[in-house]
Amino acid sequence: KRVTCANTFETADNQVVRLALVWAPDADTELGVAATRHLKSLIGGKKVDVETLLRDVDGAALATVWIGAQSINAAMRRKLRELSARGAPA
Repeated sequence: KRVTCANTFETADNQVVRLALVWAPDADTELGVAATRHLKSLIGGKKVDVETLLRDVDGAALATVWIGAQSINAAMRRKLRELSARGAPA
């Protein structure tokens, strides 16, 4: 997988996946860099289950993503709230 920002990654078969209901800060901000790093730590090298809800106009899957019983979407929403409250880096 290649993480492109705090709510988007590409699968090994080049499918673009966006985490549903996860607001992503601009990737070039401190918050965006920290959040992207966190998504990488959550999914990097792991098998994820993607439940596609719909596709956007570019064909990206808007999805709920799981690793076992852990919702990656919920984990990222929590982390983004934490980072925003702190003012970023973590």
